[in-house]
Amino acid sequence: MEKRGNVKRIHHIGVIVADADSVASMLERSLGLQVSQTEEYGHGESKIVFLPIGETAIELIQPLSPNSEAARYLRDNGPGIQHIALEVDELDSAMGRVRLSGAQLQDDLPRQGAGGTQIAFLDPKSFGGFMVELCEVLNDR
Repeated sequence: MEKRGNVKRIHHIGVIVADADSVASMLERSLGLQVSQTEEYGHGESKIVFLPIGETAIELIQPLSPNSEAARYLRDNGPGIQHIALEVDELDSAMGRVRLSGAQLQDDLPRQGAGGTQIAFLDPKSFGGFMVELCEVLNDR
């Protein structure tokens, strides 16, 4: 199959939850998944827990601050999948391709993501309500 653009794989599926430890524990007990990394993100705004599955991962996102983007999402939508992160070879190049296509980005510039990545979110309005995160791995998690 021909590779188009510079998307390599689904890097992770971002899921907003009220209690990341509880959900991670249930995924460990019921499905045998293992936590590979836990970190605070956004200057203490969120707790991030990664559970790898093959070449991808589930990213549990727990709001720690009531004013964080994750807390607003949880209040407005409840727990669930927030985004799909696509790993790209070069984030700047991928963002340029999105701009040239006419789709909109939420992030004008790449920013630091969790798990040793650099990220940019695409505007869900350009993708029928589907939130896409582009991520470039800067170091392995």
